[in-house]
Amino acid sequence: LIHRNRALCVVVLIFTLLLFCFPHRLSARNLAEEEATAKATQMVHVSNATWHDFSRLVDVQVGSHVSGVSELKRYLHRFGYVKDDGGDGMKNFSDVFDGRLESAISLYQRNLGLPITGRLDTSTVTLMSSPRCGVSDTHMIND
Repeated sequence: LIHRNRALCVVVLIFTLLLFCFPHRLSARNLAEEEATAKATQMVHVSNATWHDFSRLVDVQVGSHVSGVSELKRYLHRFGYVKDDGGDGMKNFSDVFDGRLESAISLYQRNLGLPITGRLDTSTVTLMSSPRCGVSDTHMIND
């Protein structure tokens, strides 16, 4: 019985020493920080993913009604190329590829050094799908 108690004391002592040697590994604060960082990273991936699904819109023509065109209009609105549809501050964009969208695409292509076609060609969609900062391009549009 004395041997068991001594062995148990030694194990508890070693465990306690390990806790003092590596306290940051078990800190609740660090776990909370790691969880917050993981959530923030996940949110960034989710928000960036919304701009990465334009490949299905390659070669869509003016007059077409295609699901996803409204997201493209939101993207171009976000970066200063398209104004609100309603003019009431609401960003309710339709899925119709209209003349305003064609003009916005042409302006986007011009500002970013692409061939100006007004169409969603592969090079334009590839550039739109690339990661970028969230700053509007209005400084380029007004030049």
